[in-house]
Amino acid sequence: MTIDKQALRQIAESVDREEWDVLDNGDADYQVIVSGSLERGATYRSYQPVTNEISNKKIAAFIAAFNPKVALALLDELESKQTFQHAFFRQSLMYDVVAEAYEEAKEQIAKDVEIKARLCRESNSLHDRLRAAERSIAELESKNGYL
Repeated sequence: MTIDKQALRQIAESVDREEWDVLDNGDADYQVIVSGSLERGATYRSYQPVTNEISNKKIAAFIAAFNPKVALALLDELESKQTFQHAFFRQSLMYDVVAEAYEEAKEQIAKDVEIKARLCRESNSLHDRLRAAERSIAELESKNGYL
């Protein structure tokens, strides 16, 4: 079930934000009235009705409990939680991006280390070959009498 929260908010905002009570009419019928509006005199009873007569007390109690003030408070709380969820979701997406970048950086560092290690080995090999060539040249020169 999808609830049109904006329409519900507009309806709740369009009526007075009073609290409501259940009035027992004494004849198995109930009414929802504005809290504090009941006045009793010797020969009269006056109140501000919210509903016509309701035969089920539980339904009347529910209607009285779910007044516009309560509806707006629930909508505000829901909106606040949704705002938090959206922020949390954006934060988790950012975390995923950072984690992915971190993993990519680790992989690149590992590749760079491997390349540097290979270059170091090649450099050492070239250095060893150069020294060997210099020794060979020196030996040949000493055998042939070149100084």
